[in-house]
Formats: sequence, structure tokens, C-alpha cells
Amino acid sequence: MAAVGCTAFVQTAGNNGASSAPVLRGAQQAHAVPGDASRSSVASISMLSLGAAGAALLSKRAKGSKVTAGNTGKFSPGYNTLPEWEKPKNGFEGLVGDQPPLGFWDPAGYAKDGNVENFKRRREVELKHGRVAMFATIGYIVPEYFKFDGYCAPSQDLKFADIPNGLKALSVVPAAGWAQILAFAGFIELSVNKPTGEPGNYGKGYLSLGTLGLGSSIQDPEIRVKKLAIEISNGRLAMFAIIGMFFQDGLTGSAWGDG
Repeated sequence: MAAVGCTAFVQTAGNNGASSAPVLRGAQQAHAVPGDASRSSVASISMLSLGAAGAALLSKRAKGSKVTAGNTGKFSPGYNTLPEWEKPKNGFEGLVGDQPPLGFWDPAGYAKDGNVENFKRRREVELKHGRVAMFATIGYIVPEYFKFDGYCAPSQDLKFADIPNGLKALSVVPAAGWAQILAFAGFIELSVNKPTGEPGNYGKGYLSLGTLGLGSSIQDPEIRVKKLAIEISNGRLAMFAIIGMFFQDGLTGSAWGDG
């Protein structure tokens, strides 16, 4: 554009050979007046300024849109930048139990009503089931390698060593034995464990050893959150594990598939 602005004006020679004021190409010399020279100079400077500004703008745009060999993927000018999808918040994110990569996982939508009391009750039930499942999983594994000496039911001459492992024990242990187990669990549930407001916390300290006067609460907040996250993760894993053992035991006759 600067070049166009420059070549739009030409020099015309007078009769005496002296240079006259530049005029537009194609203009008739006969119409020149004394003030034309100054007006033509102002127009020339304006055109040059506009041309320089336009060239600078084009150069800036060209530099901004320059694509190099490494300018690919999301950083490429041709990449269609759609907004990242964000999972809707429901108010329960960020609590103990949110584990990567899923975070707060509620595919059934139980927490979509935002009811805090219902959420706390379900979290407490999850923790209880996880703890029972961890004991049940250990109860499946340990008898494979160790059993107590003595009698489970002396009146029936039934020793602990005679009780098979897994589901087969359901028909071998006397009804009175199962009644004792259920009664003990009910006593712990109704009399020993008293809610404190936090799901799963019954004021018994670490590993519930406070019931025996041996345990104490974890005071460091970071360590406490870490231990609680470990507990709920292990409980979830144990619930899957014990269900797998039940199914395998029922299908093959052994929790380990070699029965």
C-alpha cells in the first residue's frame, strides 16, 4: 500500500524545464493552480501513513497466525477448542471416600437430593459393611492355615478342626452357635457403638482399641484423613472380595477354586 501511495504521483515538467508540483496521474496540467502543490504534498503524506499502518497490521496478523512444526494439537490455530466437560456439583464432593480417578462416584444418584442426613446414614452403612466384609474376608483366609484347638460344641463332640471352611460351615455349626454370633453383633451395634455425629466414628479411637482402653485418637489431621481414606478403600475392596469368595465357593465348593 505504501508503494501504491508513492507511485500514484508523478512529476510533470514545465516549458522552462523546471520541476513543477506533483499532480495525480491523468490530471490535466492546465487546471493546476498555485495552491495545488501544498495540497498534493499533504495528500501524499496521508497516503504514505495509511499504507505504513496497513502493512504493519498485516505483518502482525501474519506473525500471530504462524504455524510451526511443534505448534500442533490443542495449541494449533486450527484446533476446535470446545469447553472441557465438568461434572455437576452436588455439594458432597471433597469428603473422605472420594478416590481418584472417579472422585465422588454416585452412578445411582442417591445423593442428588442433597439431603445431608441421608448421605451420612448411607456413608455409615457403607463403612459398617466394609468393616464386616474385611473381617469376613480374613475369616475365609485364616482357617485355611490355622484353626483353634478345642471344641466348638462339646455336647455334639464338634471340634473347631472339624468345621469346614466357607459356606459348608453353615450346616455344620449348631444353631446355638449362630445365635451367639448374632447376639454378640447386636450387643456391639446397640450398646457399645454410640454415634458421635461423624459417620463410622463411635469414639473408640484408632482400630476401636479404645473399647479395651488401649487405643487413642489420631491427632494429626493429615494422618487421620489418610487413615480414614485407607479404611474406606479397603472396605470397598473387601466387599467385592467376599462376594467373589461366596460365588466361587458356591460354584466350585471352595473359595479358592480347587475344591
